[in-house]
Amino acid sequence: MHDGNEGSRRAASLLHLPTALHEAIFSGLDLQTRAGVLPLVCSTFRRLLSGPSACLWPDIVFDADTSQLHERARALDFLSWLRRHAQHSRTVELDLWNGGQPPPPAEDPSFQLLGERLTEALATTLQSCEFLRLRWGGPVLVVGEWVSAATCLTCLALSTHNLRVGRPLAALTSLVHLELSTVEDLGPVFEPGCLPASLSRLCCVPAPAEDLEAVLDEQGDVVLVGGARCAIPDQVLALPRLAYLDVSESIFSHAHLAAALPRLRRLTSLAFDKCDLLGGVPREMAQLTALRVLSFDGCGLYGGGPGGEESVCAVLPSLARLVSLSISNCRMAHFPPPLAATTSLQHLYIEFNRLRVLPPGPFWRQLRVLSMDWEPLLRCHTLLAQAPHLHKLALGCQSINPHGEPGLPPVGEAAALCDSLRAHPALQQVLLIARPGGAHGTTFAVMEAMLSLRSIRPGLEALPIQHDTFFVEEPAPLAEGEDGEGGGEGGGEQAHAQFPPQPAAAQAHAAAQAAVAAQAAAAAQALAAAVAAVVPQH
Repeated sequence: MHDGNEGSRRAASLLHLPTALHEAIFSGLDLQTRAGVLPLVCSTFRRLLSGPSACLWPDIVFDADTSQLHERARALDFLSWLRRHAQHSRTVELDLWNGGQPPPPAEDPSFQLLGERLTEALATTLQSCEFLRLRWGGPVLVVGEWVSAATCLTCLALSTHNLRVGRPLAALTSLVHLELSTVEDLGPVFEPGCLPASLSRLCCVPAPAEDLEAVLDEQGDVVLVGGARCAIPDQVLALPRLAYLDVSESIFSHAHLAAALPRLRRLTSLAFDKCDLLGGVPREMAQLTALRVLSFDGCGLYGGGPGGEESVCAVLPSLARLVSLSISNCRMAHFPPPLAATTSLQHLYIEFNRLRVLPPGPFWRQLRVLSMDWEPLLRCHTLLAQAPHLHKLALGCQSINPHGEPGLPPVGEAAALCDSLRAHPALQQVLLIARPGGAHGTTFAVMEAMLSLRSIRPGLEALPIQHDTFFVEEPAPLAEGEDGEGGGEGGGEQAHAQFPPQPAAAQAHAAAQAAVAAQAAAAAQALAAAVAAVVPQH
């Protein structure tokens, strides 16, 4: 039999460990246990967990539905805790959204108090923070003096109803990645000189409204109004290191983009997802010869308006470095001939369109990732053999147009499609993209093929994926000789497996760290058992 006091003796022995080992053990437990359970065990644990610690609180994640009054009270308690514990945290993620409700009135006292406590907590806890993600459900978020303390910040992501970016942000010289998202169509409001020159990645969804004007509302408050069209601000165009720009969900005039694009020649990635490009793509986009990734997902290009499909065809031949292209969900009915002639593309996204066939052509040769709809796959699956490096195939719309056209290949049987997939030398993954309405008009051949995917051959993975979690990627550099032609620019994910060997000293340091981590994990298990023995169970 075990001594009845064995659990108490084990707990007592744990109390005399060095502080550093205590912290290593605690860090192996989940945040709720560290913050809510361990401080109740004994005064020693409460003292160790009462203040800031880079080891104990490296990553802070909290969410509350601020549309509920009791959730606002919980958020206030958390922000008080945050001020005491997060001075050395490296990552802070706060989701204080209001449940998708309209923004609360500016004079709402509970939101005013919560907003004040939020900025106070951020001002005192961001000294060591490198990554801050904040979603705020209040009427407006102002990036003001509270951000001045975040001198180590490299990535900042803000989402809210209305957003104003002040000049203090410009002092963050370590900031390289900035994401700004607003529910209101006006987009963020930039004060002059508010963006740091260190930025290399900027997401601004939507882009700021063009011709903003300050007016008085019925209550005498100053509000900003603007036109329906957006504009890329001059200070964004002037950023010297900007390589990635996302201005999705915006409406741009042809004249504005024609003037702005020549000032963005350093870009390697550009996204116009869910945008309306009035008049199509300006020919000035052909000057962005450094582009590797270009996305028009859900963009208003192919709706029969002026300059749509033809404007894209006109610029593609000039983008010789382009390796990843998305023209998904654009109502595209015909495959652009200049696209079929490209030789650099490795990732091509064309799902949820009106394409019924895909042509042969040089564009197949380097493809690693291809997303498409079921109908062109069933009609043209034999063309997959022209893409010997294809390792990921994503499939979108399942409907099949029953009306024939002259010269249109017939819809193949599921067995023939499965034979093509089975015979492909590099294919590793088939993704089934799900979105509302995507299964409308599904035919027997599609259902039969879907049921057969997981049994085609060992090593071929078939997975469902939500449409809003399927993103455009930039291919990694190719391994030497992978393309069969002595290597080349761009490439597939296989290149990630190649790492340079570590020096002996670095290997020894890594081994020592692994040993400490193993000891801490074992001690954490012992601590959990001891806590269970001395804490009353409810």
